[in-house]
Amino acid sequence: MLPILQVGPVAIQTPGLIILLGIWIGLSFGEKTCKWFYLQPEDLYNIITIAILAGILGARLTFVLNNLGAFAIKPLNIFSLNLDLLDPIGGLLFGALAILIYIQRKKINGWDLLNSVTPFLAIMNISIPLANLASGNGFGAITNRPWGVNLWGAKRHPTQIYETLAGFIILTAILIIIKRNAISRYHFSIFSIFIIFIAAERLFLEKFRGDSVTILGGFRTNQLIAWIVLAIGLILYIKIPHKNESKKLKT
Repeated sequence: MLPILQVGPVAIQTPGLIILLGIWIGLSFGEKTCKWFYLQPEDLYNIITIAILAGILGARLTFVLNNLGAFAIKPLNIFSLNLDLLDPIGGLLFGALAILIYIQRKKINGWDLLNSVTPFLAIMNISIPLANLASGNGFGAITNRPWGVNLWGAKRHPTQIYETLAGFIILTAILIIIKRNAISRYHFSIFSIFIIFIAAERLFLEKFRGDSVTILGGFRTNQLIAWIVLAIGLILYIKIPHKNESKKLKT
């Protein structure tokens, strides 16, 4: 773990730095691939920037509303850089709402948008477990395997490393599919394939996590969500109609 990176007198939160690097690399990838899906780079930058800002604002606002007593005592914590003071569900809702408003005003095709942001999402799927590795979050279950790591007073599965490796595999597969230039303008497959991969990753790796929330007599919440996401991805891949005269991606 390396939660703080000390550079001279400056203390930098390593997880936040990794996330920022992931965003930068993801945008760089997206800039090169978004034209293949008929989206302009400036729209991609605007959409992701708006989603991030709205997501952070919404996540903090939701967290504050859910913990009004604590923030009434220390109101300046509202402006804290602590990522633990964010509500992910609130962030997702605010970010999604901001994206919907933007694409409606700009008249952007929703399928093109989802395909365009897939490489960015694949990059973030690598940077998030790396950030968890730095912070110690997303830790694994206790194990006696020789590759286990000592964390929080026990030898645990290095789930952050498992997830990082899986993220690289998914990114490679997505880029290979895109490079083969086989997706038509109105085909949803890049995004649907991505969420199928993500769901499969979560179904397999969640059993190694030590911080899973369980319900209904031991079922892991994230695995139940992954089954739902997997079903959605398969339905989208099968049901979204192809154009009879496929329009190939720009190379």
